[in-house]
Amino acid sequence: MIRPQNISIRTTMSVAFFVLGLIIFTYATNALIEAQTETAQAKAGIFLVRASRALLQTLYATRLERGATQQFLAADQPLDADTLSGLYAERQRVIAGIAEATTLVGDLDLPSVKATLAPLQAARERVERLRPRVDAALRVSKVRRDTGVVPEAQAAFQAMLDTLTATADAVDAGIPRTDIVLEQNLALKRSAWATRMALGAVALRIQTSLSAGTPWSPAETVAAAEERGRLEATWKVATETATNLSDRARAAFEKARANNFEGAALARRLAVSNALAGDKPPGITLQEARK
Repeated sequence: MIRPQNISIRTTMSVAFFVLGLIIFTYATNALIEAQTETAQAKAGIFLVRASRALLQTLYATRLERGATQQFLAADQPLDADTLSGLYAERQRVIAGIAEATTLVGDLDLPSVKATLAPLQAARERVERLRPRVDAALRVSKVRRDTGVVPEAQAAFQAMLDTLTATADAVDAGIPRTDIVLEQNLALKRSAWATRMALGAVALRIQTSLSAGTPWSPAETVAAAEERGRLEATWKVATETATNLSDRARAAFEKARANNFEGAALARRLAVSNALAGDKPPGITLQEARK
């Protein structure tokens, strides 16, 4: 299946997902050892952490679908059947993730979370209504596509991501802070996800331009530089947050560093960015950028 992001970005996500696993384990342990009067709170915490994980996975799948949609709408040629199949698989992950998260939090007495569910459902339905038009556009060449699909898709997916983020933030805010380790894990999860979003924005701009075969305009060059600045800032926060980690969490964090922020991966990202900004051959194809 073709993915719209560099595979190394998935390494960054492994940090967030692993930390969420640690949080669930912490709550599961507390639920066994705390007094009976605290069991309900611990149980609610487990449900919230599971919902947080489901929402994070759904955000990830939604960003993948949005990235693929934007890149392929910029390409001259129609999508092949295998790539469309990959898009459909991501869509199913989004649908399943929202269903899982809303099931987990739906019966909890948390008005702040429930208040986000209706906007989330409305955004999901908006994307769902647009998908047939997106699919129709992706099946034909660029000159035959409905030109209104691109801005509508951008707006619909952004609304979807915004409402998913609002729900995820409300869920995370509702998780009881029972100890310092749990608080540290939540902080690392937030910083890992912020880094993932910043890295995804950098990759999306590069790969969309490679798909279209066009260099960056002066405005795009400035925007790309700002995105790289945000990426550096979020990674700095993540490194400062990543203290007193377990061996497994540390290994995941170091793998993310090596695959995204050092050596060949970093050099390639900067070289391609400089080429696109200078209207020079990028020296890399879209297919190579996705590997």
